[in-house]
Amino acid sequence: MDDSVGQVLAYALMVTRDLTMSCDAVHDAMAAASCLDATASRRADLPWLLSLTRTECLRQLRARGVFIDTERPVLPSADPLDALTPGDRDALVLMRRTDVDAVEAALAMGCSEGEARRRGDRAERMWSDAAALHALLTAHPPVCPVVSQVVAETSAVGGVLMPAARRRLQRHAGTCGRCRPTFMPARSDSLELLDIPVRVPVPQHLEQRLQLTCDDPVRSAHLAERLGELDRHGFPVPLDRADRDPAAWVRRGAIAAAVSAALLVVGLVAAALLSR
Repeated sequence: MDDSVGQVLAYALMVTRDLTMSCDAVHDAMAAASCLDATASRRADLPWLLSLTRTECLRQLRARGVFIDTERPVLPSADPLDALTPGDRDALVLMRRTDVDAVEAALAMGCSEGEARRRGDRAERMWSDAAALHALLTAHPPVCPVVSQVVAETSAVGGVLMPAARRRLQRHAGTCGRCRPTFMPARSDSLELLDIPVRVPVPQHLEQRLQLTCDDPVRSAHLAERLGELDRHGFPVPLDRADRDPAAWVRRGAIAAAVSAALLVVGLVAAALLSR
């Protein structure tokens, strides 16, 4: 199996945080690549393959109701990636943890080099902050009363660190004289981890699935067509443009509000029926 499959699988796994999802994304992307009208050199072009895989990763995440900016409660983890949104993981991995430079990462993301660098810088800050917060939350004894309070709050909800609590602690740690000696060195140390190469062995079942699909021109053509519009360089038009569109955020917020209102009505009706 080509080494590029292992590289795009490592990317997909770090972005989706799910082996099954990442294998599905890589399978669909590589099968589509085998069918697209591309030269042999293009089919071995890592930025192009990453862009196809990125599209499939975003499709997989969206199918599960997760968007590029989705922030979720997390269990405090030694792996800072667990605390990042899909968008931050995407930018961080492409800019720092793959064998592509900033220009190539921008091609894979479908944005300008400047935008890619801005996203990468933000993701690095989020990564280092997540690592430093983990160091604070796992320090014994807790370094200050605010940390103790957050630890108590997370314990009360099954050890889950809520986004609001994470942001509050992050703001506090940067200014607290008792937290900074733990927080700041942990931030610096975490950045060194980004320079460690990441490789993932390709599961045999993925190799077999990919071979079967590539041998099926109808299936491969369907996956290639599903990629949608390609730009003039042959890269997929990014699916996350709508995710970064404020109007899309408003629409998603309106939908969420409508769902919440409907659930509230159902709850009130149920309570009324039970009280009879």
